Amino acid sequence: MTLEFKRHLPIISDKKLGRNQRCHCGSGKKYKHCCLSKDESERPTEQKELVGKIVKWMYDQKFVVDLMENILNNIFHDRMFEKEAINALIEALIFEGLHKNKRMIDHFILKANLTENEKAVYRRWRDESVFSFFEVLEVKYGKSIKFRDLANNQEYFVYERSGTYQIDPGDIIAQRLLPRDDTWMIAGGLGMVMSDKEHGNIFKKEFSRVIGNMSEHMFVEAHYSRR
Repeated sequence: MTLEFKRHLPIISDKKLGRNQRCHCGSGKKYKHCCLSKDESERPTEQKELVGKIVKWMYDQKFVVDLMENILNNIFHDRMFEKEAINALIEALIFEGLHKNKRMIDHFILKANLTENEKAVYRRWRDESVFSFFEVLEVKYGKSIKFRDLANNQEYFVYERSGTYQIDPGDIIAQRLLPRDDTWMIAGGLGMVMSDKEHGNIFKKEFSRVIGNMSEHMFVEAHYSRR
């Protein structure tokens, strides 16, 4: 099992494309019955390969698989594991998990067969990636998203196409952002809309104490344990 990825979509308009609207491909079918699954299955090639490489390495390590099974059993008990939880957990372990006093991503950089350029990218992800709760400030459908980190009010500009059709300004999302050149990209393992604009102020008030103090691992366990 691998992380979910979203793919670049052709720019269709400045209007949000709903699941029940006609698909952008011109088939006449509803989007959810046509290209939605395919559109969400890929990211740009270079991003997909870099994220996919570290995910595959993680799944090839027995100690990682054993750790994941223990965590998932503690979360779900007798319930069936949810695919979204597995995706989110593997991302959390990549960036936050420790083994022999080293982060998982450090073991990967040290042991995997990587080029020097790839090592530089992963080191930058390790040092600069940000997990937080983000408010959507601006959406340019098919183009980009501007987020505001609720922990410190820092703004992030993200080039994203397919993801722009699933959110609106005012939404609040728990996710990890990765640096890419002079902008940012969505990591893809966890991208959970916590509230829409109507409930955004309530969320910010009730969760203000944990914003900035909750790790991705803590969030995954807390969220899926109570479902």
